[in-house]
Amino acid sequence: MHANAEPDSTVVAHAESKSSGNGALQQLKDGLDLKGMTKDEVVEAIGPPWQKDTTPLKARYDEKWIYSCEKDDGLTYDCLFVYILGGRVNNYEEF
Repeated sequence: MHANAEPDSTVVAHAESKSSGNGALQQLKDGLDLKGMTKDEVVEAIGPPWQKDTTPLKARYDEKWIYSCEKDDGLTYDCLFVYILGGRVNNYEEF
């Protein structure tokens, strides 16, 4: 690595499966609201993310948790982004 290069801040979490987002999206559809939850509460509610991006985006988030979903044909895609600022969820996006 070059002396001035920044390390890759996207880390793979220890999710049970890459399709952990399927259940999370269903819970959100059923009325679960992640906003204001701590990181531990999110993991307890919907499980660990597939990936964590710890590159902060000023005033938007400190961490971005990425959940992947699996389609019927077996393809996976990033379907839920959970944005954490100050140790709590401040927003999330479903795809």
